[in-house]
Order: sequence, then structure tokens, then C-alpha cells
Amino acid sequence: MGEKGVSLTGAYPSINGSYGGNQEWFRDDVFSNGDLIRFGGCGLISMADTLLYLASQHQLLQPLPDLVHADKLTASTYQLFVESLFYRYLQPWRNPLFNPKRYRHDGNFVLGIQGWQLRRGFNRFFQQQQSKFYSTKGKADFQQLIQQQVMNNRPVPLMIGPTLEMLPKGLRFLGRHDSSVTYHISHLSSNLPLKDVAAIPTMMNAHWVTITGYYEEAGKAYVVISSWSEPYLMDLTAYLSDRDWIGGIMII
Repeated sequence: MGEKGVSLTGAYPSINGSYGGNQEWFRDDVFSNGDLIRFGGCGLISMADTLLYLASQHQLLQPLPDLVHADKLTASTYQLFVESLFYRYLQPWRNPLFNPKRYRHDGNFVLGIQGWQLRRGFNRFFQQQQSKFYSTKGKADFQQLIQQQVMNNRPVPLMIGPTLEMLPKGLRFLGRHDSSVTYHISHLSSNLPLKDVAAIPTMMNAHWVTITGYYEEAGKAYVVISSWSEPYLMDLTAYLSDRDWIGGIMII
């Protein structure tokens, strides 16, 4: 990939040709569990896809149910797997101030999944303190951590923090100045020059994605991510240069 890069060696979880899962596949329109996943379950999707990939590469000590074997995934079995993780290990926060009379069709009733929640969800699954969350403002070398994990054939859940406008006035110092710049990839291959991505960027914020590749080109670092069941290219250098006290990565 590019001048210097590495990607996962196995096939990423695919449901009817997708590149990973999608929280939009879940809904109930009554502000119940389906809508919790739809509006705030991006971290849950990242957890599910990571576990499915690790299982397919025989990197889990405890095997997943045969029903969700990578070669047998269907929309219904994937949904059952995500819901099992939801009920047993990881649920988005509900907004205690939500009033359904005021918000009819959006995600204001859910606050999403924070880094400590996803870490706890993974650790509950593994039944040990195995996972760690690294904040973008910590002392860890982000690029080295990501590159090493991908070289070890392990996906990396990444949190893109909210922009400051999305936070209450007293907490806006925690937010990003700008959304993170990503580009949809129409055809994913082991060699990914920049010309193969969409010209118009897709801006992301307050969102968990899953890193499946890392490369450097012209002095900048990029990552391939899975989001909304599609592959995207994200400018990692730009992501790290912005202020973001909520974003970070999960090392499994």
C-alpha cells in the first residue's frame, strides 16, 4: 500500500458483499434497543467486526458460535451476533434528558459509546483486562501502535471525537475543531494509491470506525477504515493534528 504500508491479511467480515457491518441495519422507530444501536451503536459494530475477524484468523481463545462463522455470515446471523453483544457486554448510553415529544426521528435520545465503555465491553468478553484505550492526547505513539497492530493482523477500533459545536458550552474545549476527513474507496486492493479514492470527502465525527490498513505517502499517514459497511481512506495525520480529547484507539 503506497510507499510504506500494511493491511490485514485475511478477508474482512462481509455480509452480502459489504465491508463490515452497519448500525443502520438496526431500527425499531420507538426509541428502543434497535434505535439505540442505530443511533449510538457504531462502537458495538466495531466490536462485532473485530471479534468476527479475529475469530476467522484463529486469534480468539474462545471460539464464537458456529452460526457466525465468517464463511456463513448472513444479515440475520450478523444481527443476532450484534444483539448478543448488546445484551451481554456493551450498550450505548441513553440520554437521561431525552423527551420523545420534542425529538421525533433523530438520535438525541442516545449519547453513544465512550472509550472506557468499549474497553469494558471487550474485557467483559475476554473475561480479563486485556484491552486498552489510548487517548489521542496521551503519550502513546499512535502511528506506531496502529501500524504494529495491523502488522499483527489485528483490526484497530478508532474513535473520532465530536466537534466542539456538538458539546455543551462548558465542555467544548474537549471537542475537535473540524470533522475528520475521509474518502470513500470504490475498489479496495492491497495497493491503494490516492487516485483510487473518491474526490469528494466524507466528513466524520462522534463516530467509531475500524482500522484495517495503514500506509504512509508523501510524508503523511493514512488508514483504511470500515464504516457504515464500506471502506474509506482517512487522513491520520490530519486526525491527529486536531484537538480531540475524546477520540482514541482500542488495542485488543
